[in-house]
Amino acid sequence: MAQAQGMSQSAVSRCFTPGKSGSERMRTKILRAANELGYQPNAIARMLITKRSNLIAVIVSNLSVNPDFTSILSQHMIERGLNLLFFTLDQDADADRAIEQLWQYRVDGVISAAELSIDQIRVLRERGIPLVFINRLYDVMGANSVGC
Repeated sequence: MAQAQGMSQSAVSRCFTPGKSGSERMRTKILRAANELGYQPNAIARMLITKRSNLIAVIVSNLSVNPDFTSILSQHMIERGLNLLFFTLDQDADADRAIEQLWQYRVDGVISAAELSIDQIRVLRERGIPLVFINRLYDVMGANSVGC
């Protein structure tokens, strides 16, 4: 789109990135051109450039989460330009599957309201994925906890 409209790629990128600077005139021009062309930013291309997916994984045990929690959490993440990817665990084996998918989706972090093994925590730490447990306390390096 940038090349077709005689604009720089960085100007178009800034226009579609919340909080980035740019003139209102240029932003209006870019958004008008994007609308006319039916352009939508490519999240995968952005991820390859920024090395961030803007995805936060939420791991919960089946039926263990208050619906208000997920709604409030989702709202707070959206306000920060992040998206949630939910994993519901029915059995212990589901946690291993979920952790493999976390890596495949290149999530930027994990919030877990489900129990994870020490080995599963270690895998996340080794892969550099930040982990926060909600209402679960672990005295293990790489496992941060928030409780009430």
